[in-house]
Amino acid sequence: VQRQRALYRNKSSCLTKERIAVLEDLGFKWSARNEENVTDTSWQEKFELLKQYRKEHGHVNVPIPHKNKGPLHYFVMNQ
Repeated sequence: VQRQRALYRNKSSCLTKERIAVLEDLGFKWSARNEENVTDTSWQEKFELLKQYRKEHGHVNVPIPHKNKGPLHYFVMNQ
C-alpha cells in the first residue's frame, strides 16, 4: 500500500493509468488520512499547538513523541 501511494504521488512514476483505475475500482485510498475528518478547525488547532511549542522551545522540530503531543509531530511532518 505504501509503495503504491508513493508511486501515485510521483506523477512521473511507472504507475500506469490502468493500474490506478484497477486499484480505485477495488476501493483503494490514495491517502492514509481520512479526508472527511480533516477540517480547517483541526488544522488550526494543531497550528496553534505548534505556535505554542515554538514559543516554549524556540523551534518547530517536534520530536517523536513529545510528551503527549505525538499528533503534533505528525502534523508538522505532513505539512
